[in-house]
Amino acid sequence: MGLLQVNNHLVTAGNEVQNITLTGISTDDMYMLVGFNLSVGASGGICDIYATTSGSQNTTTNHKIAWMDLNSTSTYQ
Repeated sequence: MGLLQVNNHLVTAGNEVQNITLTGISTDDMYMLVGFNLSVGASGGICDIYATTSGSQNTTTNHKIAWMDLNSTSTYQ
């Protein structure tokens, strides 16, 4: 089975946003989120990823998140 695009959101220069909610994830399958040129506004900030239910953050879910930073201007992080 290959990758299947569930949802996407394009943010363009001059139209930056603080939150993006991706919908369409309705199973316990593994999903992949890809971000390009992603940055956070605060110095030392992090990118928070949360599961949602009906578009609102769901703090009762049992989910696991892992990530890898690939930075072409630095060493492997």
